[in-house]
Amino acid sequence: MTPIQEIQAYLDRWVAAVRQHDIDAATQSHANDLVMFDVPEPLQRKALDEYRDSWRIYFESDPEGASRFELLESKIAASDDLAWAHALLVCTSDEEPAGRLTVCLRKVDGHWIVEHEHHSFPQKT
Repeated sequence: MTPIQEIQAYLDRWVAAVRQHDIDAATQSHANDLVMFDVPEPLQRKALDEYRDSWRIYFESDPEGASRFELLESKIAASDDLAWAHALLVCTSDEEPAGRLTVCLRKVDGHWIVEHEHHSFPQKT
């Protein structure tokens, strides 16, 4: 499998885990010292526990899994040990993309680890 295929497989697993509200699976490939820029406060989270907290907030806001959660227009660039990906994010009951996702990954001991993740949503006027 190429690095790009490995990252796409990771993203597919991550999306499936979020859809299932499986916090352990959604966070298993994230670094303990992950830096995340997120939509709910605080805007910057600096650890895996804080990242997990952000998913608890999301899961509580979507208790029945009514919202769609998928990535559109994913783009991935990868070398043997560094990669980044960005996509449009659908995470509402609406059909339109609601936000943007960027992830940066490093391959450590043969496994891709997310070291940086950024979620953003445009301000609606």
